[in-house]
This record gives sequence, structure tokens and C-alpha cells, in this order.
Amino acid sequence: MVAIVGAKTYGKKIENMLLNKDISAEFIGDSFRKIDNNKIQNHNIVHFIFSPTVTPIGIISLMKMKRKHKKIIITWIGTDVLWAKTKFFKTILAKFGNNLVDLNLCVSPNLKKELEEIKIKVKLQSLPVFSLYEIRPVSNYNKVLVYLPDKLEYMWDFFQGNIIKKLVKEFPEVEFIILGNSGKKFQEKNVKSIEWANNMEELYAQSKAVIRLPKHDGLSNTILEALSMGRTMITSNSSIPHCNEVTNYEEIKKILADTLEKPVLNNEGSKYVFKNYNLEKIIDELISIYNSLK
Repeated sequence: MVAIVGAKTYGKKIENMLLNKDISAEFIGDSFRKIDNNKIQNHNIVHFIFSPTVTPIGIISLMKMKRKHKKIIITWIGTDVLWAKTKFFKTILAKFGNNLVDLNLCVSPNLKKELEEIKIKVKLQSLPVFSLYEIRPVSNYNKVLVYLPDKLEYMWDFFQGNIIKKLVKEFPEVEFIILGNSGKKFQEKNVKSIEWANNMEELYAQSKAVIRLPKHDGLSNTILEALSMGRTMITSNSSIPHCNEVTNYEEIKKILADTLEKPVLNNEGSKYVFKNYNLEKIIDELISIYNSLK
């Protein structure tokens, strides 16, 4: 029924959840360049996680699929929206490629608004997140969790690493756990950098606050996981409620200081996440969308 192409973390999860419901599904790769056409033949719907319309090779792939009468669904997840909105050539590509798409989905209200500004009609629909955790009591540890990947050079600036660096120096009594990070830009003794963690639940549980400061955001598993456990979430450019939305260093510093002094359990954030991002609810909604395009 459904071939899934694009972001592997979401694609494999959708595949597994559909198969568990006895629905034909196959994740066929994360690259628009290496799509196995033989596998595509077995499915009448192709669901892209990350829009192929912002790249020439992606549009060529769509053209080939439409010639074979495939139904095309795109879920826009963040960076693709940023490109389509801010890069002139990619805006033109996205508008042209949209003629080949049967249904556009996006994962957050801010992305929906941005796509509609460039005349792309889109429906709000989440993807199944990595994990949700039971709410846990406020941590006794003086720890703060930070999402600051540095696998690619641009990420330091995109996730506002200079602000994190400043926080680390201003709060020497706090242990900062930096996720997805090699540690090459941190020499401070109160920093622990982790490139990959298998114990995320315990890391959230031991933290008084979680910080994520991208310059543009979509569906953040970090935010949803942290909220599910009732953690104070300090964010930028997110449309998820029950977070502390910040725009500058002084705001971040004040919220962090207040949280460290008097940490509170974010009960409303946890309730919101479990109500709106229930995995079964999301996969059932996707199945309904697939069935509507048969």
C-alpha cells in the first residue's frame, strides 16, 4: 500500500507501526537519488518524509512516480520549509513540484503558516515521535540537558551554540549535558558532551530543565519527550505549547535561574503531549489519510 521515502527515524517507525496493523508498508530509503523502482511498483502510495520538491533530483523522482500513477504524499518537517521559504530557486522548485503532489502534510502550526505564505496548501498532521515517557518527580540533581548537535559545521550557529557557551560559564555550579555533541568546543569542567545516548529517559529524569534553541524548528522529539516527563522546556522558534519560548540571552538566563532555584513539575505540558501525540492516534490518522487516497 505505502512506500515511505526520506527521514529514516520517522520512516522506519511508520513502517513498523503499519506492519503491526497488518497494513502493507515498506521504508525504501532516505535518499531521493537511490529509490528502488522495483519496490515502488508494489505500492500505490508514496509518502515522502522531507519534501523532494526543494531539490531538482527530487522533482525528477516525483515525475517518474506520477507517470506510474502513484499517489504522492509529502510530510514537510522543518529544513525543507526553511529552504522553500528563504531560498529563491528552491521556492520556485517547491511551487512547481507542488503540481505533482496529491497531499501536503506538515508537523507543526508554524510550518503550516510558512508554507501557506508561499501558496502551498497543507494539512497539519504529526509523525509518530521516538518515545514518550511517564511523568517523573522534579530532579534532585543540578543538571540541565541541552540539544546542540555539531555533526555539521553550520549546526553550532543554527542551534545558537554561543548562547549555550555563555550559559555554561555563567552557571558553573550546574552540570550541562550536551546532546549530539562531540565536545570539541567545550573545555569547561561543568560540561559533559554525549554524541549518542541510549538512556534518554534517565537523562531527562535527572535534569531540572531542557534547552533547545534552533533558529527554525518543526517537530522536535526532544521537546515532546521532555514535556512528557514534566520537565521545564526552554525553546526558541517552536509552536508547541507549555514551553518557555525565548528570544534572547537575558530571557534564557532568567528562566533558567528561576527554574534552578524553584524547579516545578510541568504537569500541563505532560498532559498536552499525551493527548496530542499519542502514537496510536497518530498512526490511525495516517491510515485514514492513506485510505482517502486509494
